[in-house]
Amino acid sequence: MAKRLSIDDRIDTLAKLRRGPSTPGAVEAVKAGLADKSNLFAGKAAVVCRELSMTTLAADLVAAFNRFIEPSSQDKGCAALMPIVQAMQTFGVSEPDVYLRGIHHVQMEAAYGGAVDAAIGVRCESAFGLVRIGYRDVIWELAGLLADPQKECRLAAVRAIGHSGAEAGLSLLKYKILAGAMDADVAAECFGSLAQINPAKVIPFMGRHLDSLDEMIAEAAALALGSTRRPEAFALLKNQWERRISPSSRQAFLLAIATLRIEPAVALLVSVIATADTRAAADAVKAMALYRRDDAIRARVAEAVASRKDAALSKVLEAEFQ
Repeated sequence: MAKRLSIDDRIDTLAKLRRGPSTPGAVEAVKAGLADKSNLFAGKAAVVCRELSMTTLAADLVAAFNRFIEPSSQDKGCAALMPIVQAMQTFGVSEPDVYLRGIHHVQMEAAYGGAVDAAIGVRCESAFGLVRIGYRDVIWELAGLLADPQKECRLAAVRAIGHSGAEAGLSLLKYKILAGAMDADVAAECFGSLAQINPAKVIPFMGRHLDSLDEMIAEAAALALGSTRRPEAFALLKNQWERRISPSSRQAFLLAIATLRIEPAVALLVSVIATADTRAAADAVKAMALYRRDDAIRARVAEAVASRKDAALSKVLEAEFQ
């Protein structure tokens, strides 16, 4: 009687399929892997399935997901669920019930120093899955994820709201900002998603935060305004630059102005390089590095730096525009 291969040997055999084409034999092997009770083996099968574009196994992925999300499956570390939901997204699986189970899945596991949630990534991926299939109540589901105790999930919720393009998401993001108590990453994502959904509508709201006493909020608002590439956003950033910019926020505001990529913004930054104090000029040069592949703008920056006859500023130009 042949000796049964260890789980490591079986996984290694499955992994070798990644080096070749998607043959009928390979498809059958991956199909069997997805049906296996071992979460590690099924997870590896999902990886191979996605990498070899075995779209015919979409239903097998769904079946495997539903099996491993059950409490009795013992999918430690979500070793099966995570690659399975990633493969489902890649193939455009459009069954909302699967992603709805995923976005609500919490899996606490024992760890050194206390229990940890192993399903954070599953909730995040499921959120994007609901957005991609155009689920009608996606904003309702994302509102719950926006209050998730895990920062990674809150970030995913904000990004997913932005990707959804749903006007209903604007109110959620506005409330999240006004409620306060956010870290820099979540604030930046909230402003960015607002700008992604309806820049014309949210520019005045974001502009009011340029004066925030919380520099994190002011910088996040500035960078989001820059991403809109709209003249009215430039007017707000220019006005703020001329009124009050703390040295610690100067780089972020100059980068926001550069990100607009419109001629008035370029002209302002070239003027800063030519006439402002050395530190501000250096920050402006760093911001203008966004244009290092634009020969015309590169020449304008170089001319402004040369006019100052400042060796330190010339070194900044050389370093940033290489």
